[in-house]
Amino acid sequence: MNGQRNNWIFWVALISISLVSCFQETAKNISKTKLPQQISQLDKGFFKPIYNPNDESILLTDQADKGLSMLDLETKAISKLTESVITDQNILFSPDGKYIYFVEQNFANRKKESTLVMVETTTKAKKEIVTGVRKIKLLHAADDQLIFLQDDEMKRFNADSGTIENCKDEQKYTYLDDELNLVYWQNGKKHILNPGGEGKYLWVSASPDHQRILYHIAGQGAYICNNEGEDIIELGRLRAMKWSPDGKWLVGMEDLDDGKKFTQSNLFLISSDGKVRKNLTQHTNIISLYPSFSADGKKVIFNDENGKVYQIDIL
Repeated sequence: MNGQRNNWIFWVALISISLVSCFQETAKNISKTKLPQQISQLDKGFFKPIYNPNDESILLTDQADKGLSMLDLETKAISKLTESVITDQNILFSPDGKYIYFVEQNFANRKKESTLVMVETTTKAKKEIVTGVRKIKLLHAADDQLIFLQDDEMKRFNADSGTIENCKDEQKYTYLDDELNLVYWQNGKKHILNPGGEGKYLWVSASPDHQRILYHIAGQGAYICNNEGEDIIELGRLRAMKWSPDGKWLVGMEDLDDGKKFTQSNLFLISSDGKVRKNLTQHTNIISLYPSFSADGKKVIFNDENGKVYQIDIL
């Protein structure tokens, strides 16, 4: 019996050492981060860059989220997808990078109207899925399906058939409501979570495996919790946070402003357990804003205050 127990202890210890060694090696590689490199085609007026999941293009907004453009990384051509107001909380790629979904906001008869749009990334073909409704929130994109809220009803759109149906999925879909509560939608019902109590929640997103939630509370900082709002991890002063594709890392900005414009901002790479924290831009004078990861998780892309876009190798 003692021999079996000793063997069990040996294997547990060996596995633990292997996991720690693997994490330390990744952290060691991250410590070798290079300086940011400007993307020459994006020298002014481009903001909140996002890599396509296939890393073949970059999606960008104009200043004040007005308009949406895409840079083809092979041809270097920039395509204008829309002139309407777009919010980065309402943009999703399909996991295969074939489709972009976004919500256009326009005003008609003094009322705000939302239009759900799908663009095929190769041909740039644009299709309006839902038009003239009060509000739309995008929740989740699969390869051929989009889950979204239309005026507080959950819908499923099939990209292959072009059909829309009501949806009462058991999966939890996390988002911000109009009062900036952290909520989730499940089985056709809205549930308020607010893991940190009352406050203004921002930059909410589910981890790639949908087991954890990343969020920011105004005046407090950034946090991670599980789907029940428990096991909270504090991440410090971090805004505009994004998950890495494997869910092991986060990137966000720690910025200062004078009430009118940004005066300073650095990007931080943080492990999802909060134990490793790396300043990616401390050796530059760039006001570094709105970062996101490449699909392979080896690069971070971001813009400065004038809309000049950079990327930085982190692994």
